[in-house]
Amino acid sequence: MEPEPQAGSAGSSAPRRGFSSAEQQRIIAEYENSSREERDSILRREGLAQHAARIATLDLRRLGYSSPIPIALLADTAAALLADEFQVGDDHELIKAVSRAVCERADQQPDGQFPPSVPAPSSTSYHPGDCPDEDILRARCYYVPPAGFWEAVSRHAQTAEDLRAMGRSAASRLRLRYADQLYRRAGNAGSAEAWWDLARLREEAGDVDGAKNLYLQAAAAGSPQALSHLAELREKAGDVDGAKNLYLQAADAGDEDALGEVTRLYEEAGDPDGAEQVAQRAADSGDAGPLISLALMRERAGDGESAERLYRRALDTGDTYALWDLARLREEAGDRAGAEQFARQALRSGKSAVMRKLAIFREDADDLDGAESLYREVGAAGDPNTSYDLSRIREKVGDPDGAEEIARQAVESGDSDPLWHLGRMRANDDNYASGKELYLLACDAGNSEAMRSLGWMLEREGDLAGAEQYYRQAKDAGNSDGFWDLARLREEAGDPDEAEDIARQAAESGDTRILWHLALFRGKGEDPDGGERLALLVTDAGDTRALRELAEGHKDPRWENLLRFGLDPDGRFSDPWW
Repeated sequence: MEPEPQAGSAGSSAPRRGFSSAEQQRIIAEYENSSREERDSILRREGLAQHAARIATLDLRRLGYSSPIPIALLADTAAALLADEFQVGDDHELIKAVSRAVCERADQQPDGQFPPSVPAPSSTSYHPGDCPDEDILRARCYYVPPAGFWEAVSRHAQTAEDLRAMGRSAASRLRLRYADQLYRRAGNAGSAEAWWDLARLREEAGDVDGAKNLYLQAAAAGSPQALSHLAELREKAGDVDGAKNLYLQAADAGDEDALGEVTRLYEEAGDPDGAEQVAQRAADSGDAGPLISLALMRERAGDGESAERLYRRALDTGDTYALWDLARLREEAGDRAGAEQFARQALRSGKSAVMRKLAIFREDADDLDGAESLYREVGAAGDPNTSYDLSRIREKVGDPDGAEEIARQAVESGDSDPLWHLGRMRANDDNYASGKELYLLACDAGNSEAMRSLGWMLEREGDLAGAEQYYRQAKDAGNSDGFWDLARLREEAGDPDEAEDIARQAAESGDTRILWHLALFRGKGEDPDGGERLALLVTDAGDTRALRELAEGHKDPRWENLLRFGLDPDGRFSDPWW
């Protein structure tokens, strides 16, 4: 065992990596065979209180607890985690001693036995520094704390926000029993949204009646989402007036979309004046969205004049996004000058997207000269994203040299995307040699999407070694999709271990999609057991999508219960608990 760092030493803030099985057994045996006086010395020498406090702090933080940590919470979670790590019961004397030591240490000024604290711990809370070791974070990516940890959070967390955040972490790992418990505590602590979260959780679990009651409870507590949900149900039942009232309550509670729904209901009921009054109320509050939505409804009904009037009203409220709709209406009416006038108005206000969309509109109508003129105007106004547009137009009009020149100039300005896009255009037109050449140039400029595209091209040509080379380059350049390309290639090449290693690397860096895709790839292919194992693993990392999809297609009734009752902290399927 390396010596415990002293206060102020260079290693005082470096968390230890945990104890090996042999160390655990040695410490337990030594502790059990020691006198009372010797036991205190063992705790200090092994740094058990420090270690337990560190891992408790890290797990609380990574799972969403953001407030200063109450001493009782730190002590109980530290004890639960150490008991799990040492594989002894919560009532073991060693665990009890560590819990007491955490409380004693947290009530003093921090020294070398504890991580730096910000601020200094008081008699009621302990707030360690929030810069945990990245290696430990990666190592604990798949670790789900034991039941005692979640129960301690439920007992000791002091804010509804922390309870709700921890409930979401439990739910995202399918630990539904503890998500339910934490959401209920958060709701009772004043979080209307926690009741909404719980209602959705129970609805997904198939508890329709329970979910309905919880939606009502969330609505009574003022949850805008719950009020809108109940309004939607009321509307489906044919009670339009009741739906309007609930949507209005939701709007008052903060649902930004609710007035748009009321506007729609008035319009569908044949009350255009009522619809406009509600839409104007929203606009007066700073949201012109309902006015624009109403204009679209009128436009689809063939009332272009009313639509334009409403778009202009939205514009009068300061919503410059209406400029695109006005430009589009003028363009569709054959008034190109009027359309350009609105586009230039947007350009002057710093919104180049309107003129660019108008250019795309003309390009799609095969007016390439008109489109190019607008793209150049956008570029002259300082929009850096028009190089690809101009390159594409030059390619379409039969000027490949001009297209390539524009793309190369963009690279000199630090933008290699036009070169990559141009390469794709040529590859899609079966001009593979030129496409590959452009991909290589974009790769040399560091474009990770070009690396992936070149990898795909080489893979289709049968050059798997070359494809792997560029997929690796894309991955190393930070392209998250490059992880999947490489994992899939290694899986198909008969190297499942490396495929899994790549997927794990991505998950440990915060991107669980690759592990999720690999789980489904195996689970729906020739390795269902391997797929289920990976689905459980990625669930432990906080992504239930693979496990839910596999469970929905599973014939074993036990898997049906999985979606209803979730998992125990140790990963076993939970028994019915509601």
